[in-house]
Amino acid sequence: MQNLIHNIFSNNLYTIITIAILAFILFAIVKKLIKFVIYALVAFVAFLVYVHLTGKSAEQVLKDTQKNGVELIEEGKDKIDKLEQIEKNRR
Repeated sequence: MQNLIHNIFSNNLYTIITIAILAFILFAIVKKLIKFVIYALVAFVAFLVYVHLTGKSAEQVLKDTQKNGVELIEEGKDKIDKLEQIEKNRR
């Protein structure tokens, strides 16, 4: 490993190529982080607009969403169970 590092830093061309590759990697990471932050901000603003338009508190909206999510998951489980029973009966 030290031999590789020594070879990179002893040759100017290898050093330039290594710095260019690292710059591209850093640019890609920063680009993805910025994109994530933008999506998060858009989602947060959409949530705030929804809370404002419904006239409810943010806490109440979150509780309602959680309740609806749990109900949706339970309905999905019930449908899967019914489909499994139908499939077992077909065999």
